Amino acid sequence: MVDHGVFSSKDGKLLKGNYHMKKQNHKVLISRSHAGNISLKIEEAFRVENLPYTVEPAGGTGYKTLRLIRQTADLYVHSTAIKKWDICACDAIAKAAGGALLSLVDGLPIDYSVKLKNNVNIG
Repeated sequence: MVDHGVFSSKDGKLLKGNYHMKKQNHKVLISRSHAGNISLKIEEAFRVENLPYTVEPAGGTGYKTLRLIRQTADLYVHSTAIKKWDICACDAIAKAAGGALLSLVDGLPIDYSVKLKNNVNIG
């Protein structure tokens, strides 16, 4: 599974415990066209924590990233392979706003170097 998200970071590393899950309803954005089985995984995660949530399918990684930055959504979870060029601008915008696009697998930044495949598939 490929796992990505926009989080607060410092020196390119995920800040653990930086996102405090509040008890109010969480708006979780997922891909409208490439959702995979992410809705089930989101349901499992929120059920374990007993937190209310709403899943909203939306188009465009840039749009979903801006929703997070503008705080009109709480999380964006993507679980299928995605091309680097589809996320690099989003990553730059998130970094400018004090966050980053990081792997949920290891909390490290996405590697955009040419030595790796064009698909981000780290999970």
